[in-house]
Amino acid sequence: MHVAIANVPVTLVPAAVYEESTRYKYLAFNHTLEALTRIQSDPIKAIDAWNIYAMPQATYELMQRYFPGFTLHHCSTALLTAVLAQFKHTVEKTLILHIQQEGFEIVVTENNRLNYYNAFKHQSPEDLMYFLMFVCEEVKLNPEQIEVVLIGELEKKSAIYGLLFKYFRNLRFGERSDSFKYSYGFDELPKHFYYNLLSQPLCV
Repeated sequence: MHVAIANVPVTLVPAAVYEESTRYKYLAFNHTLEALTRIQSDPIKAIDAWNIYAMPQATYELMQRYFPGFTLHHCSTALLTAVLAQFKHTVEKTLILHIQQEGFEIVVTENNRLNYYNAFKHQSPEDLMYFLMFVCEEVKLNPEQIEVVLIGELEKKSAIYGLLFKYFRNLRFGERSDSFKYSYGFDELPKHFYYNLLSQPLCV
């Protein structure tokens, strides 16, 4: 059994400085951690880094009870692995926006390198746009020039898409990871839907 967890504190640490014995300190530097927290980490070979994340100890024990022998990873491990594989031949700087119902992730790549990654929660389209424009300013991305690839559960008729279309000139929907072959049944789904879910086998 393979289990992926989301919506928990997470941070990336280069492999050159990673030590398992101090991963709590790495994560606590960026996040406030609660008591009875279990710290986990996944290697991400594509960027030579470790993905460190926290989860309630009680949740981990519940998984052990119902799924004995399970393996665990963070959802962003699959997302980053899939994105870097899919955009490995893209030289230009690209912003990939992975949107879900209550949160979104921003990935910026260039020359098969990860330039930026972060996850945010949002309660409205305006929240999403605020964080996105803040990131563009911080990492020097021009909304008039940067290519924005949309993946996740987002429809063209949504309010979020309407705002994105207003501020970004080069906007397009992405496609599911090309690391797999898909049944004809997937032809009924938009190709950018469930990107992260369908990329989970990359972590097995």
